[in-house]
Amino acid sequence: MSTNRRLIAATMLAAAAVSSAVATAAPAAAANKYIAVSYSQATGQWGRAQAGNLDGAIAGSLSQCGGHCAVASWSKNGCVALTVNGNRQYAGWYGSTLREAQQGTFARSAPGSWMVWSGCVK
Repeated sequence: MSTNRRLIAATMLAAAAVSSAVATAAPAAAANKYIAVSYSQATGQWGRAQAGNLDGAIAGSLSQCGGHCAVASWSKNGCVALTVNGNRQYAGWYGSTLREAQQGTFARSAPGSWMVWSGCVK
């Protein structure tokens, strides 16, 4: 085989290998999303927010809540829920599904609590 034919054959094999590797590469992972919910026992106000990072979600929920607020729960790529009762005792929890977050929150809630808000990242 001539040198040119060997060079062409080697080039074609290399191109085929690169093409095969590109075709079988895993798709890029989806970006993480964070969700947080905050509550103020002093005022009864609450806030929720979603962001591309945890700090942004927490800051957004605290800002929406107003003053004297605490983060009740947060989640990465999941769901959160918030319950409160007549004495403004609150509970928050997270889960991979909305139902899991809600059930976890009620399991940690004071008697007479109701669901204030629950949601998942979008």
